[in-house]
Amino acid sequence: MSRTLVSNDRWKLYPASEYATANDFQKLFASEMVELFRLAFFLTADAEKAEHCVTLAMQECMATGDVLKSWLPLWPRNALIRNGVKIVTGKPVCSPGNIPPQKPLPTIHKSHRSSIAASDDSLGILQFSDFDRLVHVICILEHYPTRDCAVLLASSRQEVRDAQNRALGLTAAFEREFRRLFSEASPRSLLEIDRIGVNTP
Repeated sequence: MSRTLVSNDRWKLYPASEYATANDFQKLFASEMVELFRLAFFLTADAEKAEHCVTLAMQECMATGDVLKSWLPLWPRNALIRNGVKIVTGKPVCSPGNIPPQKPLPTIHKSHRSSIAASDDSLGILQFSDFDRLVHVICILEHYPTRDCAVLLASSRQEVRDAQNRALGLTAAFEREFRRLFSEASPRSLLEIDRIGVNTP
């Protein structure tokens, strides 16, 4: 199912109870922190930048008053992607600065950072160029349409499609190499593979 950047529903009038509050976003970030940090890490390929990305997204969401509750599951991921693209491409990012003082931000634990940075899922993605990695995460992992990804990255649809093909090719090469090494490895060398990762050709 494709995701879109915005919905026309956002500009219709609904009862106040239909809109997400800072408390709703706080609870969501607290419960989904590991997955949200994983997305930010895949976008930025850097644990510190990922933490900054999550913090910016939390601040943005908790300061927003016009997001319907039905958009709660997707809105933080949209915010993460927007901020992740800005961080990676060097565009200026800033905090909204009007978070309710009684709503402290959920914290990102060091265990989140270390476990995700060392995960097998990250090994192939971190070898991509910045542009190919962003396209892979936005289009393939997050299921954004090509046109929306092109808008986010200020590029053409063909450039996005080309990046998808490169990323999928590298992912397939990585998986083939890992399977080859796994099939040839002794129990001791399997531990080495797990420790250092695998470099694709």
